[in-house]
Amino acid sequence: MSSTLILKQRIEDIIAPWAQSEARPPFTGEQLVVMALLSEGVAMSEKEIFKRVVERFRYFQQQAIEALYEGTRHGFLFYDDLGDDDDDDDDAGVPERSIDIKGILSEVYRLYDVPLTRLANKTLKISAASGERVLRPLLEPEAEEEPFAFFKLPAELRNTIYELVFQYPKSGLHCELRIGYNHAPVVLPARCRDDATSDDWAKALSRSATLRTLPFTQILAPVLVSRQFRKEALPYFYNINTFRVDNLSSLGRLLAKIPTEHQKHIHSISLGYNIYESVDVPSVFRQLLALEGLRKLTVRIDEEAWKRLGVRYPQKKYQSATNMPGLSTLGRVRGLEEVVFEGCPSIESMLKENMLKPKPVKRGHGDGGGIAVGGGVGESRKKRKVAALADEKPTRKSGRAKKAKTG
Repeated sequence: MSSTLILKQRIEDIIAPWAQSEARPPFTGEQLVVMALLSEGVAMSEKEIFKRVVERFRYFQQQAIEALYEGTRHGFLFYDDLGDDDDDDDDAGVPERSIDIKGILSEVYRLYDVPLTRLANKTLKISAASGERVLRPLLEPEAEEEPFAFFKLPAELRNTIYELVFQYPKSGLHCELRIGYNHAPVVLPARCRDDATSDDWAKALSRSATLRTLPFTQILAPVLVSRQFRKEALPYFYNINTFRVDNLSSLGRLLAKIPTEHQKHIHSISLGYNIYESVDVPSVFRQLLALEGLRKLTVRIDEEAWKRLGVRYPQKKYQSATNMPGLSTLGRVRGLEEVVFEGCPSIESMLKENMLKPKPVKRGHGDGGGIAVGGGVGESRKKRKVAALADEKPTRKSGRAKKAKTG
């Protein structure tokens, strides 16, 4: 018997005790979707997966019947409503359990960490190996693993593991503060191209073109294992991902949430500058100056929208986008390896060249702690003083000896 048939049979054995049970099956949404795909062995649409799950479990069949009798189109017999959250008012009066599985399954398809492949015809599939990893707690419930000496691995291998765990696509993590750090999923525009423009980004944020990661609190949960893991892994998360915000208010709140010792590892930021910003723009841009590791910056500004304000408000500042608040502060950012301006050519011509210049070398003050070769200004002064005293002592000694001899 082939390994595929063996896997199907093992899945059937897992389902069997719950097939006719009136109790809710103890499976997660991810496990239900994967079991449906592997048991059929072919790519399936979301609707087909939904039907397969309902058919296999009596509990979900009863929910469907109850929903039908309640006369709501949110029941399981009307799959076209699956994942449609636009009509929230229609949920009023519908028992929570009658729409339980609908919400569970619709959320699975948006999770980045579920190893599903979406084909061109909008069907989904999963490889047997990936499916086994998802179902491992069910396939090997008694398997007890001995503690693994992770830190005995070579440093290069540990670094590779950190990258695999914490790296997300180049399109970036959409870090609005209403999500992510507030224990809600982080939006991941998975269909963005590496050279995506603002228009592409807007399209990618549509519901059909996005996935969701876990909240930051869960993404970074592994760093709680030990201090060494935290010390080694956190720099990778902040260094290899792009953090994307739509406005400067969100950027300020995001940086306020990230501890100062971790901000130095941030490598790439993509920010939007809204013409109606309600924050102190220069103060937010000054936070960028403190990011020691920042090497890539994307700035999205609708330059034409600023000019259109001049039609309504005929002040001089609206005649050119280069008069927007805070740009002089933004132009003080140095040491970038890549700067991308979207929708603002005049601002780009004004700022880009200077932002690509290297950061000025810091020098110490008084304690010799500067990073410049040869010590800081204070150290040089101290050395000159010591040298002067060294030259002065022999002179005084020779003078007294000469006087004694003369006397």
